[in-house]
Parts: sequence; structure tokens; C-alpha cells
Amino acid sequence: MEAGLHALLDSLIADKRAGAERSGVDLLGALVRASDDSGAMSEEELRSTAYLLLLVGHDTTMNLIGNGMLALLRHPGEAARLTGPEAGAGLVASAVEELLRYDSPVRDATFRCAAQPFTLHGRLIAEGDIVSLLIGSANRDEARFTDADLLDVSRTPNDHLAFGFGPHFCIGAALARLEGSVAFPLLLERLGPVTLAKPADELPWRPARVMRGLAALPVVRS
Repeated sequence: MEAGLHALLDSLIADKRAGAERSGVDLLGALVRASDDSGAMSEEELRSTAYLLLLVGHDTTMNLIGNGMLALLRHPGEAARLTGPEAGAGLVASAVEELLRYDSPVRDATFRCAAQPFTLHGRLIAEGDIVSLLIGSANRDEARFTDADLLDVSRTPNDHLAFGFGPHFCIGAALARLEGSVAFPLLLERLGPVTLAKPADELPWRPARVMRGLAALPVVRS
């Protein structure tokens, strides 16, 4: 965790403690109060939990919106479907799922440790081996998705892994879907006819191992 963010979270936690009579009315306040009342978390665990909530509640959704808008700008026909006569809640919902699949905001899952030996595609994974799961690759698997490299905002079924799976399924999935369903139609409406200000392969991406997100998405009126 960067020192600046570390200091910011410590400051916010201290502020919640200073206003203890008001804590609990927001998520961080509730965490601080629960931690202080039960002693279940150390200070480092409290800070790390706050960091995780910030990361998964903001960074991933920001990437979803940025990556999704880039995909729509590169596929104006699909963007037009979201503002045309067939647009509606159902299409918007399926579009969010497709944008999650097409350019996933989380590229790699966190590392996993094999609990027992098994064979995957002819490769032996031994007990204790560390495995990295490539979500972005799985979501473009031609064996799972017809025309996997094609953007189709009405794709169904769409069993992507952008939110993980099973016990590791993203706790913020419902919020991310809601934010996406609001953001994409509103941005397309407010921006109007725009195009990329530079070729897509020249756009800057933020350096990260797990996350996949743009540093900027410049557009111009078309």
C-alpha cells in the first residue's frame, strides 16, 4: 500500500474514532466501531479492509466504465443499440455483462494455492503450487463463447468470470452492475456523437498486474 494512501486511511479512521457518537452511519465508521467494540481486527487489518473496500468499490468500477466506453466507441453500431429504439433495461443489463466479459476490469485473479494435486489440460498441478487465474483470457475463450472476440451487447447466455466464481465471487457485483447500468446510457446520452481523439492502440493504460484500466480516454466531437 502506498505511503500516501496509508496515511490517508489512518487519518480517516482517526476521524471516525474522534466522532464515535456518529460512527456507524457509513461503512468505514461501522467497521471502525465494530473493530473497536469487538477487538476482532488489528489496526493493520482494519486499514487493509478499508483499502480493499476502496479498491474494489472504486477502482474496478472505474475500469469497467472506462474499458466499456472504449469498447463502445470502437463499436459504434453496438453503442447505437443502447440509444436506439431497442434500448431498454433488459438490453442495458446484458450490455453491462458483455462489457464486463469483453474487456474485464480485473485481468488476473489473486493467486491461488492448490489444496490437492490435479491435472489441467495435461499439466500436473501439485499440492501447494501457486496458480494465477487469467480472467481476461477465460472471458475470451472460444470454447465457451461463440465469436468470443466479437462485442455483442445482447449476448446470451453470458457466463463470464469478471466477478470470479463460487466462494470468491465479488461481494460488490450487484453494486458494480447497478453503477454500470446507470453510467453507460447516461454517458452515451450526455456525450452525444464522439470519437476517439487518438488511435486505440495509442491510448495509455495504467501499469498493474491484476487490474486493467485506462489512464485516460480522450474523445472529440464527431
